[in-house]
Amino acid sequence: MKANIEQARKAFQTCRAVGDKLSPVKLLKANITHTAQLNKESEGLEPEKNEEDRTKFQTIADVADELKKLTEEVNTFLHESK
Repeated sequence: MKANIEQARKAFQTCRAVGDKLSPVKLLKANITHTAQLNKESEGLEPEKNEEDRTKFQTIADVADELKKLTEEVNTFLHESK
């Protein structure tokens, strides 16, 4: 998922450039699904006890942060036109 966030961001920029509102709505729905998946993956990790879990937890946190930023950008775009 981490590798695809930049692709999603570029696709969103294309949508923004041409005024496409439908595709960003679909992107928001996908982001909700991905966020739920990240939350599920982080459950049961013990980053304070296990180095491997710490690394995985940090990766999940980084991806979640980027996903949140993208979601905020999309929401702003969708609300600007209202």
